[in-house]
Formats: sequence, structure tokens, C-alpha cells
Amino acid sequence: MMMGMLPLIFALMFSQQMGNDLIDYLHTDTYWKIKGVTVEARSMLKELAAPAPAGRATTKLIKDLGSSSFQKREAATAQLRAMGKAALPQLKNAAASDDVEVSVRARKLVVELSRGEKDTDIRRLMAIRTLGELSAKSSLPVLKRLLASKRPFESDYAQAAIAAIQNKPYQRPEPSDKEMGSDLACLPDGCALAAQLKALGGRALDFDALIKSISPMIGMGFGRGGSQPDIKLEATKAVLTVAEMIGNVRISGVTVGLANDIGDNNGFVSVIVNGTYDPVAVRAALAGFGAQTKRVGPVSFLFLDDEFMFAPVSTHRFACIMGPGEQAFPLKDYAAALTARSPKLRLNDKLKVLINKTDTSCPLWGTVVMTDAYKKITGLTALDTVSLTARQAKDVIAIKLVASGDDAQELRKLADTTKEGIKTALVEVRKAMNAGAQGMMPMKEMMAPALAFLESIKFDDQDKVVAITGKLKGSSSSFLAAPAFLFFGVFSMRSAVRAHAMPMPHLEVPPPDKPAEVIMDE
Repeated sequence: MMMGMLPLIFALMFSQQMGNDLIDYLHTDTYWKIKGVTVEARSMLKELAAPAPAGRATTKLIKDLGSSSFQKREAATAQLRAMGKAALPQLKNAAASDDVEVSVRARKLVVELSRGEKDTDIRRLMAIRTLGELSAKSSLPVLKRLLASKRPFESDYAQAAIAAIQNKPYQRPEPSDKEMGSDLACLPDGCALAAQLKALGGRALDFDALIKSISPMIGMGFGRGGSQPDIKLEATKAVLTVAEMIGNVRISGVTVGLANDIGDNNGFVSVIVNGTYDPVAVRAALAGFGAQTKRVGPVSFLFLDDEFMFAPVSTHRFACIMGPGEQAFPLKDYAAALTARSPKLRLNDKLKVLINKTDTSCPLWGTVVMTDAYKKITGLTALDTVSLTARQAKDVIAIKLVASGDDAQELRKLADTTKEGIKTALVEVRKAMNAGAQGMMPMKEMMAPALAFLESIKFDDQDKVVAITGKLKGSSSSFLAAPAFLFFGVFSMRSAVRAHAMPMPHLEVPPPDKPAEVIMDE
């Protein structure tokens, strides 16, 4: 399965499309084939038909759960179980009953009957999405009614489907600057790096286009990793396993903080995810994998080991912290930040000043105060601060990195080394593209964006500040690649500084009739 997924992973990394919903990675036809449903408007509308109301019989049966007769209580439980999901709304209300017997039995039934609830949620969302893909005008009355739906994601998916049928553009909601600012305030004190990324847009993946684009990238072809339908099936099954466990998940933004002192036994990385998901289902799933719980103030952290702890805080926020161990985590401060009613930045003054100077309205931005630990690890001793911003204009992402240092002479040397590093990178990228033309891997399509980006990089050297700009062609999904491309160019100087005149490794190119092997652990 890993080999079958590998081409798809490569395609996602270098394609112009990226989904920010979990079910964006479900292939429509394959999904409905798994479910045994014909892909047509009539079948999709059946999926969206409202279940029959539970009625008075349910009310009486719930009352009987508290009967003084054991036989009557058991009979009522069995009948409610047989009614299935239609009884869930009233059972959920009964779970809060003052009658202990009614409450306990109702809660158990809710757990039993809810096990397949996520499957129903996913089916409904896929049905709505499919109606849009089919351009089924006959479904517009039903879709318009769903605009008032309170079920997670349904209103948004209905809007998208209606827009698709009417051939109008539609973009998913994105987090506001206020929401992202609130997430930034959740970072614990002690960070010297802060960064944020907004997931702009997002849509269901066009698997056929992805597979077509990846076919020339990987010299091994699809014969070894499975046929095209196999890749769709493997990807859909893998995503479906998760989706039917926890429901759909949307990632709208990510906030990252890195501790100012990092090493083998200290430091941490904090990640705050802004989006929409079911925290109860996520907790249950993690518990099923053996996750334990640690209560810190008002927050219950879950962990599988002491190097990674996570907190499904609310339906719109998920937090995690990782590092060498719990002893390195500021859990009390983290818990207080995650639950503060009036969030305010807990970061150090230098980082606050740097953030205030940075355009945080950009979809991608990052700031770093270079601590002694950072300088030691990176070797970039001439830098005091670094900031990064990326903003999209049509199909081009403008990226800017500004580095400052008190020693102007050392900063200039670093800038010159960086320029040489980028020149070296250009040479190596072109070599790789030429190697592909000789039969190893057709690398041209894969490396073209990196080559164009490196060629666009410009320097503006001032007294104690160096600004580096570049342009990356692509959609909003390319923001994920933007920092990687830019830092690849900037930090190539680290290798140059350490290696000096050390020659680059020679790239062996096998003959055209012997494609390169890709070995993956099963």
C-alpha cells in the first residue's frame, strides 16, 4: 500500500491543488463504488432524505427505561436499539435525565447507535459534493434547504454545490485575522519563533489530473505501484478509515511556536490548528489507540508517549506540543493560554516587537529571534532576527525574507555566501533536470517551479539588513511549498559555510532501460 500511495504523495507536493478538508482526498466514483451506490442525482438525493421522526412511541419507550420492572426496562432498551439512529435525538436528551436509570441506559444507547453516525455524516457530505460535480439542477431545491442545516459542514458544502451547478466561483471560509491572532496568543511563553499559515480555498482533489501529472515525474511508472484505479482505491480506503472514525476535518490555519532554548533534553514545538472537527470523536479515537490523559488545570492533554501531547480544546481548535519529554513542556502556561477568556500574547518582548513589524495579515508569515541555541544549531551566528512573509497576487506568490544583524560586515559576508549557495542550487537543479532527460527520472515537470523560483530571487543589501525576495508561481496551495523553497535557498549557505570547497556529490544516472529504484519500508 505504501508503494501505491507514494506517487500520489509526490503529486500532492508539486500539484497546484490542495484540499484542506479530510474528505477532499476521497475520490468520488471510488467512494460510491465502495458503498455500492450508483453515481447519479437520484441516488444522491436519496442519501439526503430526512429520516422518519421518532414519534410518540420513542417518548414512551424512553420513559419505560426508568420503569420499576426490569423486564420492561430491558424490553424498552431493545426496542430503542432496534429503532436505530431515528431515536438518537431523544436519547441524547434523555442522557441528561435526573432519573439515573434512564440516564445510564440512554447514554449507553447513544454510544451504541452513534458508532455509525460518522459514516452517515460523510455519506451526506459526499452526496452534496457529488450533486455539484454532476451539475444536477434538479437538486437545487434540496441544496437550498440545506443552507440552513446545523449539521457540521453541510451548509458550506451546499453553498459550494449550488455554486458549481450555477457555474459560479466559491471559496471556503477562511479564518479572520482576529481568529488567527487568538491562536497566536495560545503559544506559551518561552518561544523565539512564531509562524502562521492560512489554508486559503481548498477543494476536492482531481485525482485523474494528479495521476496524469505524476506519471511523467516518477520513472517507475504505475505498473509497479498499481494501476490508476488501484491508487484511487488505496487513497480512498485510507482516508475513509479515518473519516468514518472521527468525521470530516477541516484545517483552516496553523500556528507554530518554537522554544527559545532547544537541545537534546530541553525545548518544545507548539502547534495550534484552527479548523472544524469533532473533538469528542477525536478523543475517543485516540483513546482507542491507547492514549492516556493528563489533566492540567482546565485542559485534558492526551499522550501516547511523553514526547508528544495533544489537546482537542474545542470544535475549532486543536493543540499539540512535542519535544524531548514532558519535563520540557510548560504545560501550566500552555493550558492557561489555551483557555484564556481574554487572550494576549505571552511571547518575549523581542519577538513581540518583531511580530508587530511583520505583516501578519499575509496568508503565510514567520518571525525568528535568533537565540544562542538557534545560532549554534544553524551556524548562522551573524543573524539576530529573521522574518518571512508570503502573499498571493493572481497565480504568483511573492515571498520576502528580511534578516538583520548588528555586525554589518558579517551580515554582508553571510549574504554573499547565500548568493553563492543559491547559484550552486541552480546548478544542481539544472543537473537534476538534465539527468531526468537522460532517463533516470523525468524531473523537468517536478523541478520547474523550484528552478523558476531560484531564478527569481533578488537581494537588497543594506547596512544591517538584508532583504531577499522571490516569486513562486502557483495557487494558494503552493504556500505550503513557499517556505521550503525559500529556506532551501537561504540555508544553502549553511552547507557552503561548513563544507567550504567540498565538492557536491556526483549524481549517477542509470541507462534509460534501467529506471531508478525507490525502496520504501512496508
